[in-house]
Amino acid sequence: MRYQIEVGTEEQKKDIENELSLIPHIFKEMNIECPIYRIIVPVNFDKTVNIVSGTTSYSSGREEQMAIAKVINDNEGVTIVFSKILYTLGYDHQVGRSYICMKQCMY
Repeated sequence: MRYQIEVGTEEQKKDIENELSLIPHIFKEMNIECPIYRIIVPVNFDKTVNIVSGTTSYSSGREEQMAIAKVINDNEGVTIVFSKILYTLGYDHQVGRSYICMKQCMY
């Protein structure tokens, strides 16, 4: 698996790669061949998706929502492009608050 991490400090890039390196292990534990050969966390999500997919019109904007990942199939296998927004402090807080609210609603 190839990792192309374009955001963060060198230490943050290593942390992101370590996190993403769990993906092949999940497939292995499920006894499924992992079709993913490359994961990219680019500076410019839309531009990278367009380059990798060979298009020019992809946009992550979805009215009031935004795509944060894109799976692209090609002749080598699967590339996953993750938005850098996943690796921001604001996103961590949002996910954390959602989890807390969800947990409180369950009990």
